[in-house]
Amino acid sequence: IERGTRLERGIPGAPRVKLEGIVPFLDRLGKAMDAEPGRFPVWNGELYLQYHRGTLTSVAKNKRNNRLAEQALRELEVLAVLAQEQLGVPYPAEQLHDLWRIVLLNQFHDILPGTSIGSVFDDSDRDYAQFFEAAERLRGALTGALAGTGGFGLLNALGRSRDGLLEFDAERPSSLTIGGQTLVSQLIHRADGRTRQAVLVKDLPATSVVTVQCAEADLAEGTGGLGVSAYHLENALIAARFNDKGHLVSLFDKRRGRETIKPGQAANRLQAYRDMPVEYDAWDIDDSFEDQIWEIDALVSAEVVETGPHRAAIRFEWRYERSRIVQIVALEAGSDRLDFDSFVDWHEHDTLVKVAFPLDVLAQESTAEIQFGHVRRPSHANTSWDQARFETVMHRWVDVSEPDFGVAFVNDCKYGYDVRGSTVRLTLLKSPVYPWPEADQGEHHFRYAAIVHHGLLASDIPGRAEAYNLPLRLMAGQGSEAAAGPLMELDGQGATLEALKRSEDGTGLIARIWETHGRNGTVSVRLPNGTSRAQIVNLLERDPQPLTIEDGKVQLALAPFQILTLKLQTGTSA
Repeated sequence: IERGTRLERGIPGAPRVKLEGIVPFLDRLGKAMDAEPGRFPVWNGELYLQYHRGTLTSVAKNKRNNRLAEQALRELEVLAVLAQEQLGVPYPAEQLHDLWRIVLLNQFHDILPGTSIGSVFDDSDRDYAQFFEAAERLRGALTGALAGTGGFGLLNALGRSRDGLLEFDAERPSSLTIGGQTLVSQLIHRADGRTRQAVLVKDLPATSVVTVQCAEADLAEGTGGLGVSAYHLENALIAARFNDKGHLVSLFDKRRGRETIKPGQAANRLQAYRDMPVEYDAWDIDDSFEDQIWEIDALVSAEVVETGPHRAAIRFEWRYERSRIVQIVALEAGSDRLDFDSFVDWHEHDTLVKVAFPLDVLAQESTAEIQFGHVRRPSHANTSWDQARFETVMHRWVDVSEPDFGVAFVNDCKYGYDVRGSTVRLTLLKSPVYPWPEADQGEHHFRYAAIVHHGLLASDIPGRAEAYNLPLRLMAGQGSEAAAGPLMELDGQGATLEALKRSEDGTGLIARIWETHGRNGTVSVRLPNGTSRAQIVNLLERDPQPLTIEDGKVQLALAPFQILTLKLQTGTSA
């Protein structure tokens, strides 16, 4: 600033500058662009930073806490609107505001990138513990009110109906009754040693809490058409085979009669790389990281832990140096998704861990989710720019496809990946020593899955990754009446309800919808009962534009990846 003020006063031989706020500059820029279109150069594509690639992975626990906290807030806002609209429960604006402050504070660099000293992460751990404790209290109060006395509440925060495996804890084998239908449970195993029960739920209404009754019952019997042995998993759609190292050597699509793994190669291979960047240990991954590699293939055990009828699963355990890795590899009945639930007790330093999937798919690019969209990136190293992109970012999914066939990988807390040719590698751990020697030491929990599909968008991979990150959740009830839903529902492929909350000025509801497939489309939005006015507003919830409501719905035309924010006037917000 001092140098800028000197240049502003004028120094012979130096350019004259002007210090001012950003708004006047943007106003002038907008007028200049309107007056002379094409005057300024345009960059089309992402601005890839050829630096600090390690920040996508360092201190994995913070990445996981961030993802879980973001999803918890999404659920809580939907619950709060449901309770307000259907039961008249006051909207907990102050509590939600406090929770958002915790999450946003911990997204600051160098906290979320994992590039701080240890005491920062002590603070972050305390913040997240406070967040999840408060979020669980609020979730219990809201779901309890909606679920009714003596029952449980089952939440669907998505803007569409859904199916899925509902996991829950119970002291004894139990069945759940939902909408008059009794569902018998199966025992489910987790990689960290926990066991839970699970039932298969169908057609759960959008944006709803459905009342569920729980009763003691024998566990479900039968296989559900699933086949399983220590090195084999199979259902009606896909079949997976493993070798004596626990690696996936075949993932066969029975619908197309096609193998997805390259001949003679193995997938789900955990690999350790010597990771010692020239500079900035926690920040960087150097392109030389592949010079030293060790396969994590010392298999300790492989045993069948589930045989159906809802899911079959194998438990694998490996040892690497002083560390231990456990995975529950599971396949649900009638599913094209192979799940890898992972627990790692890690005690290595300067080591990058990836998991590799060499695919028998012809593709020159990968597609990965970013915020409110997805991007395509070359999977070759033809140019210096391509070579520099040896580690890059995904959010909830990454995909390698032919036009009508491919494999997508969804995850619940990872952000770094690379693709060379058709080999996909997800980055799982980094364990740097500077500036915090204990980074990534200890226990890690994460999930990822491979989906064999017949078209990235035809199979709605964005929607499936969204549901993967918002698993069905059962909460105890305590209210005096039951309320179901749906409150809002979207009809149209490629659009999702990203947020449903009260407006910041407290005068209405806000529904944030965006197009997830990258193409033009239309969506019909069923509005809450009693909605008297609907408007499109900007992201700051200003500049309203009226919409026409017909039969309780509005019709929206969405451009590729467009974000639309609706403000709704309902009976409770009038």
